[in-house]
Amino acid sequence: VLEKVRRVLVLHPCAHLWSATQLLGTSLLHSLWPKTVFVMRIESLWEHLDRGVVSVALPSEVEEHDAYLEANPLSDFYIAGSSLATQQTGAEEGSA
Repeated sequence: VLEKVRRVLVLHPCAHLWSATQLLGTSLLHSLWPKTVFVMRIESLWEHLDRGVVSVALPSEVEEHDAYLEANPLSDFYIAGSSLATQQTGAEEGSA
């Protein structure tokens, strides 16, 4: 089955996912590792997809997170916080 996979795209990788895949990817995911592409922004995603063949409907949360990352460029280097963390904190406060 894995031989049929042409590419694995990871959009908005967090620091934990990035680190784990860098450390474990080559040994545990040896068949998928050469096919894995990390994409930081939605606009870069289209460089890896054939728009005439593939249609992608992204959830609004993904687009909102992408907008947050555009407004906070240090997030690319995992220096600033994530919009996901602020969304989770807000949800926890609302449930209290």
